[in-house]
Amino acid sequence: MAKGDTAFSGSIASIYDDYLGPLIFEPYAQDLANRLSALRAERVLETAAGTGIVTHALLRVLSGGASVVATDLNQPMLDRAAERVASSRVSWQKADAQSLPFPDGAFDAVVCQFGVMFFPDKQKAFREARRVLRPGGRFIFNVWDGIEHNEFADLVNAAVAASASAPASAWQLRCMCYATYTCGLWSPSLCGGDRASMDRWVELQRLATLWTRDVAR
Repeated sequence: MAKGDTAFSGSIASIYDDYLGPLIFEPYAQDLANRLSALRAERVLETAAGTGIVTHALLRVLSGGASVVATDLNQPMLDRAAERVASSRVSWQKADAQSLPFPDGAFDAVVCQFGVMFFPDKQKAFREARRVLRPGGRFIFNVWDGIEHNEFADLVNAAVAASASAPASAWQLRCMCYATYTCGLWSPSLCGGDRASMDRWVELQRLATLWTRDVAR
């Protein structure tokens, strides 16, 4: 992984969890968990677990005897996850999805929310997922489509671009719109912003969400 995609620090994990989690990721996490529950998996590996949004959803639908090993490249994100998801059924471990530290056939299922598209070597990550799965195990993941097929992200992208006092660079837009997750969240050193700018961005997201609902009606 590129260093900028893993070097989260300061308040980034809490900002991600407090703002982006409820706004964007929780509905997709529940959908992913529901799909996994039908498989009756008992040993689950989660990659790119972040702050435990999917982990929490999994615990709500898996059997009481099921366990989850939740992994991520970034320790501060896992620390935040451990704070919000307190369960003896979950173990947290820093790990790279492209080089998993688990034996062959250790899991019934591998799950990953919005992480696959960021693996530098996707084939290697897929091989690792297959390796740690038992025969007949399943790898379930979701990814974003292009922004033109994602009305929410497209609206936010347009709102940020229109509100900028100067033309935003491609990198700034990547950081400030949905793709805040892509670049490793909001980082003043990367995006040239501060907490006030982040709050403004979140307000734009809220307005874009309301706009989307109005359009849908």
